[in-house]
Amino acid sequence: QQVTKEQNLFLSKYIRERKVIEAQLSNQYEQAKNQYIAKRKVDEKVNRDRIAKRALVRSLSKDREYQRAMQRNIFQKESEQKNHDKWIQDWAQNRKERIA
Repeated sequence: QQVTKEQNLFLSKYIRERKVIEAQLSNQYEQAKNQYIAKRKVDEKVNRDRIAKRALVRSLSKDREYQRAMQRNIFQKESEQKNHDKWIQDWAQNRKERIA
């Protein structure tokens, strides 16, 4: 009878310790899992931000290219207009000289 009491005490102490250890391991697992999930979320957000920034830079550079093209177009039209005006002036001058 004495031996079984000691065995029961040992078993109950062992079971208690085992439950404490399992609870600690479970908590550690949950913490590690939550840290992993949080890190993944941060990584995904950083990646999304990087992609958004790249897209913004790309669209801004396209806007700049468009503006440059428009400026070139305007400059070209102005120079064509000047050439045309000069041609008309020369033509009028020649006509006056021919008439005179």
